[in-house]
Amino acid sequence: MGRISRCLEFDGNGRFESELITDIGIIEKGDYEIIDNKLILTYDLVDETEFVKEDYEMFEIKKNEGLSFEEYYEVSTGVKIGERLKREFIILKHKNMKLKLKNLKTKKRIMLKKNCS
Repeated sequence: MGRISRCLEFDGNGRFESELITDIGIIEKGDYEIIDNKLILTYDLVDETEFVKEDYEMFEIKKNEGLSFEEYYEVSTGVKIGERLKREFIILKHKNMKLKLKNLKTKKRIMLKKNCS
């Protein structure tokens, strides 16, 4: 696999688009808001129940691990069925061309550079 990067585009009206650039491109969209020094990204709802259900049945999760489908879905996707993925970041530094963020959940730091390409 080659270089991996992520490009975030904010429209100024509360919507964002995220493109994960690898050997293939993955586009995700959602809402964003900035409250004090916090950036909150709320991704559009993606229904993965059919995909997760196939794994759940194929690996006999209920029998082998004792998890309900709802529990397995949350473990697999990180969200509950019908819930939107939310990522929260603290804004550490904001300069003209750079934005340093820290993910509140994972504590990982990332830097965004203006005009990603």
